[in-house]
Amino acid sequence: MTAKRRKKKEFVLPIEKINDLIAAIFQAKQKSDLWATKSEFGSFIRFDRFVLRYFMLQVGMLGVARRHLRLFVRSAVKHLHMSSNGREELPRIYLFCCLTGLESPSPNTEYNPRLSAEYFQPALRSLFPNPMTIEAGFLVRKSKQDATYPAVATTELEKACVPLTLQKVVGGKVAIDHYRRDLGPYTAKGLCNLDLGLAFALSLWVFMDAMRGMRERAALRTLQQCFRRKKDAKATNEAEVAGEAAKDESNEVAKDVSETGTSPPSEATKQESVADNYSPDEAAKEESDAICFPPLGSTNEDPAAPADEAIIEDNEANADSPNVEVPPLSRLTEQLYEARNLDAQLNSQGFLAEAT
Repeated sequence: MTAKRRKKKEFVLPIEKINDLIAAIFQAKQKSDLWATKSEFGSFIRFDRFVLRYFMLQVGMLGVARRHLRLFVRSAVKHLHMSSNGREELPRIYLFCCLTGLESPSPNTEYNPRLSAEYFQPALRSLFPNPMTIEAGFLVRKSKQDATYPAVATTELEKACVPLTLQKVVGGKVAIDHYRRDLGPYTAKGLCNLDLGLAFALSLWVFMDAMRGMRERAALRTLQQCFRRKKDAKATNEAEVAGEAAKDESNEVAKDVSETGTSPPSEATKQESVADNYSPDEAAKEESDAICFPPLGSTNEDPAAPADEAIIEDNEANADSPNVEVPPLSRLTEQLYEARNLDAQLNSQGFLAEAT
């Protein structure tokens, strides 16, 4: 009861088994890419996602697949961290961890999926055109305990791993010489270790990807400058066309003046000509048309006409003075009507008085 419980020893896969499993994953990925190129419904899968799908297809159950994947990843990372120089001691595990995002190459600090899709997979396809030979090419076992890593010709390895455009990039030749110098101690009789060649080529791919990003940004800046220049040229052309149109119009006006001997009429002269053509008779006619009086009771009375004219003149005089309020036209007509009735009554009373 008082005895201490022993800590459960963490199980770790051996290095040989991890290498075999990595070779099987590489082979399955190449088969998947080959099927995607030949099938209409196939699509390329990113390498880290393909690893998850590979364990799911191998086991068939999601929970068991997660446990196997967790054990595999933990074992690979632990072996890599326990080694003093993982790239040289465990090149295949180092390459797999960098391609899946478990580890990052020295210059970069984040996962880059282009290293697998655009550099590693084409290099593996160049070395092994037939996907069925990848696993046997990566690892040849003489027995269950002994495993020998195959050697590849250095020329074939450089042809597959070194991008063609790297020599045309600034600093590309220096990077290629550095890659050959790293492989020098492991090269004998024109042959080199395949895992070491792919692991050392990872630095070339990182450099090539960085140069590609710089070229893309430079191309984008060049394209923006081209569009800006095109826009400025278009604006200058429009300004030149507008200036030529204005110059042609002024030349036509000057030509007309030279032919006729008179200057073109301006706006002020046009208004003056309209005012001269507008006679006072037409103005009086318009005023008389605008002012309309309602019909009166008696239209045959002659003495009322002078009274109407006097009232209209008084109203106009009052309208000219600024301090007198001018009654509206309806009030004037009422006053005129009342004055006529009063005049008629007075005349009738005088006539009756003379008769009596």
